[in-house]
Amino acid sequence: WGKRRLAYAVKKFTDGFYVLINFEAAPAEIKEIDRVLKINDEVLRHLIVKHEA
Repeated sequence: WGKRRLAYAVKKFTDGFYVLINFEAAPAEIKEIDRVLKINDEVLRHLIVKHEA
């Protein structure tokens, strides 16, 4: 999706990069990915969703 205007300001930012990533991982790996995204200052928001096949 690329650089877009945010629906509302997040940490005083009004623009951001929207990214969609599809991946497969074990539950422990997903927890680690979530942890890393939470502590990364360059990631304003993230959402991990389980896709039901």
